[in-house]
Amino acid sequence: VSEPYYYLYGWTRDGEIDFSKAPKLKRGEWRTKEWKGAVLSVSTLTNQSEELNNFCHQSFTFLKEQIQST
Repeated sequence: VSEPYYYLYGWTRDGEIDFSKAPKLKRGEWRTKEWKGAVLSVSTLTNQSEELNNFCHQSFTFLKEQIQST
């Protein structure tokens, strides 16, 4: 990402997180190649507080479920 951004990343001791099950994010995107996690570019935000909260909630919920299932 070539601009300011927010991101969430998850890690588990037992292996990699399966991002094939990741839900489509309302804002932002999942990166699954070299680096794996959710990224949200600051320039895409129109209602910063609400959209950032949604991004964090969606991506955190998925990552938490994946980590707890390992």
